[in-house]
Amino acid sequence: MSKLRKEDILAQCLVDIRAGKSTLEECLQQHPEYAEELKSLLQLAVGLQSTRPARPSEEFKRRARARLVETMRAAREETKLAPLERLGVPSWTRRLAMPAAAAFIALMVVVAAGGGTIYAAGSSLPGDALYPVKTGVEGVRLALTKDAASRADLRLEIAAQRVQEADEQSRRGRSVNVRALAQASKHMDEAISEAGKLTPEKAKPVLTHLSMVTLEQQVRLAKDLEDAPEADKDALQQALDAARRGNLIAEVAYGNPAVLSTSPSVEDEGLESSHFKVTGTLSSVEGGSWRIGNVVIKDVDSPRNIPAGTRIAVEGLVRDGKAFISRAEVDESKPDAGQGRDDVEVEGVFGGTSPDNKTWTVGGVQVSGPSGVEPPRGDEKKVIKGKAHSGGFTVTQKEESDQDKQAVMKGVLVRVDVPAGMIELNVAGAARKLNVSQANIVDEDGLPLTVGQLESLSGKGVKVEASGVYSSGNVWYARQARVDVETGSLKAKDIGKKHSGGN
Repeated sequence: MSKLRKEDILAQCLVDIRAGKSTLEECLQQHPEYAEELKSLLQLAVGLQSTRPARPSEEFKRRARARLVETMRAAREETKLAPLERLGVPSWTRRLAMPAAAAFIALMVVVAAGGGTIYAAGSSLPGDALYPVKTGVEGVRLALTKDAASRADLRLEIAAQRVQEADEQSRRGRSVNVRALAQASKHMDEAISEAGKLTPEKAKPVLTHLSMVTLEQQVRLAKDLEDAPEADKDALQQALDAARRGNLIAEVAYGNPAVLSTSPSVEDEGLESSHFKVTGTLSSVEGGSWRIGNVVIKDVDSPRNIPAGTRIAVEGLVRDGKAFISRAEVDESKPDAGQGRDDVEVEGVFGGTSPDNKTWTVGGVQVSGPSGVEPPRGDEKKVIKGKAHSGGFTVTQKEESDQDKQAVMKGVLVRVDVPAGMIELNVAGAARKLNVSQANIVDEDGLPLTVGQLESLSGKGVKVEASGVYSSGNVWYARQARVDVETGSLKAKDIGKKHSGGN
């Protein structure tokens, strides 16, 4: 006698349970080899039978049936498989992963009953009776989505949904479901993986979507974290960290999609410490390495060819020993040679020292260890900013990152509306307006700037990093904003230090 396949066992159990011939536990006992896998799938179907939600309108049910029938017809034509006789559903479900196949079978039961369960499940939260229906529908949608870009977008929608659910649980005073919230990171990583399968141009809209989703996640999670009970803080912080890493991946990959080949993950706790900013004179490009002053960036992958002998501001991510440049701004109007400026500014999260402490790693880039300065402890997340020069390395800033519990928006300054106190940033290809009228605005050296001074910098490639971002109504606000003039037209560097003019 041939061994029954899992989908056949699942189908038979559903028939027997519906007919009252067997219970869920009895089905699992009859098939112990598949018990663990079948349990959640059968619970989904049993939940569909036992729940009696409010029904949607007849018009909604008509449209829902029509969409589902069309999806079934398209899939059947593509796979050219015969119907599954026992439950009256297409046998192309056998090609789906088990959770998706089970969900599809369950959906057929629901549609036959009128579609009310699917409608009600849409607003369910983890722990609710209908929540398995909601995630089951998501599984079917994923299984039926063939295009990599569409799958990535769908993954990001689901990731956003998981964070919205945690936000709703927090607002209702319910404990956050840790397992469900962790799925947001899983779906983001899957979306990033799908983006890596696309051409650079086709990947960019996905990366823009990733940037927007992760920014909105940060805003929700940062707000929830402020008032969360102690038991929920770890899960919310981990989700916030993942959202910030997702935003960083979107930012870097939008500028250099080649970084996607390294499979970056939002769960990689070392990702931030590999992000660097370096400003100085590009003295040579040899063997794939860039020498900026006395700092060497090894094995460079850059989407832009940069001529040696000019002042340059670069930003990127070190992955697997390779430096992926995401932004490279050059002051092409004035070569730096002969001006005596050999200082190189380096900024990044401290990543450790060599055994003899003679070399520090800052943002994945190695610099000479500063004399007389104790390196941060291994458990400290310090942002280091300093100047590398012929005499070594001088630390100008060493501080704990104050953004761990804040939402952060990074982008290039496009335009400024001084009377409204609004700025517009290009954030990974998307335009985002931000109200900075009440923000503490400073330049890269910590000196104050006004909104009026920002207007003179718009359109010059200047990078703005806004933190403490929150939303009220349809408006985004920032509590702090740092303007990296060095990442834009370098000749505009002193504008933020005039301390006069503007509003």
